Amino acid sequence: MAALPEPEERAREKGRLAGAVMEYLSNHPRSMDTAEGIAEWWIPATNRPVNLAHLQCVLDHLTEQGVLERVGSGKHAHYRAKREQQ
Repeated sequence: MAALPEPEERAREKGRLAGAVMEYLSNHPRSMDTAEGIAEWWIPATNRPVNLAHLQCVLDHLTEQGVLERVGSGKHAHYRAKREQQ
């Protein structure tokens, strides 16, 4: 079993994931997808897979901050940029 990344590495990875999500939404503001879809389509390809647990933490944090909104719940929840109240 591989060792867990150091806290600084986890923080750096979460920052990279948050930046990728925000950049994707700036280019595709009407996009909406599940965590798995975001990992596959929104995050630039690298030589390592996206850690879904880290991505879920990022999505939860951005939702709590009011940047994203969650549509649905559980594994089938979709995320999108927070829409303005009308």
